[in-house]
Amino acid sequence: MKKTILILFILTSFSSIGQDILGGEIITTHVSGYTYQATVSIYTKTSISGNDSTILINTLPVPVTPTFLFNNVTKWSYTFQQTFSGVGTYIISAKDSSRIANIMNITGSATETIFLQKSIIINPFIGINNSPQMLSSPIDITINAGKFIHNPIAVDSDGDSLAYSLVPASASNYSFPVGAFIDSITGIFSMPVATGAYAVAIKIDEWRSGIVIGSTVRELTIDSNLVTSVSEKQIQENITVFPNPTSTHFKINGLNKSYNLTIYNSLGQQLYSEDNASDSSKKIDVSQFKSGLIFIRIESEGEIITRKILKE
Repeated sequence: MKKTILILFILTSFSSIGQDILGGEIITTHVSGYTYQATVSIYTKTSISGNDSTILINTLPVPVTPTFLFNNVTKWSYTFQQTFSGVGTYIISAKDSSRIANIMNITGSATETIFLQKSIIINPFIGINNSPQMLSSPIDITINAGKFIHNPIAVDSDGDSLAYSLVPASASNYSFPVGAFIDSITGIFSMPVATGAYAVAIKIDEWRSGIVIGSTVRELTIDSNLVTSVSEKQIQENITVFPNPTSTHFKINGLNKSYNLTIYNSLGQQLYSEDNASDSSKKIDVSQFKSGLIFIRIESEGEIITRKILKE
């Protein structure tokens, strides 16, 4: 097989103020033939974000609309399609500047860029490959038993096995946070609670037929000043889903705001969605769904809540 490497530098416009980057990721999905869709997401600190309303993709400007999340975070997402020339390995790269200041485990973080990369392998013997979808946001961080906890909740639409590891963030002077740990099977990241901001990079490898066929890296910043507060955590805990397991239906109780509801299966395939719902108690019929884990994603006023149940 002939191997070719194409590097596409997707340069986001530099913030007019700078020093606002918290993290990012690149997700790719197969469209048809040699065409793939890529979504580049950059997360910034809203209070100091500049104007990232356009980026350059292969030297062409592309507009983008920001999404304002809770806890002083803005998400900038840029989606485009690329048709590749044929069989080979291709790399999509995204670069933006600069990270927030005073990240404890990156020396001189205010002068460091974030550099995201995602490889796409086109090989007829492997088959098509889509990135795992992460149902949680990089800002979905809680405190439990004296530790910061983040679960990307990754699901793979191709049914590939996923393995998780910690890798250095894209910075020239990076060190791993003390006590940082990730479960290689569940993907749950933890580290002892500490004051300040810490950069973390989570790598998700996709395994198929005993080989790694793709990897996705999520970079995030765990900032003790931005972690979900106790009151917000209590609100999340008030949302209950039952019965679990179920073969016919389930109910969601405790909803008290307008929300968007999305339901996925364990392969990341969307089973149900509803925008701007307002029911305080929601009943969902799952009798037609296949047996297995079901993931529930609720987004309300920038806050993202996830639950999972077993469909018998």
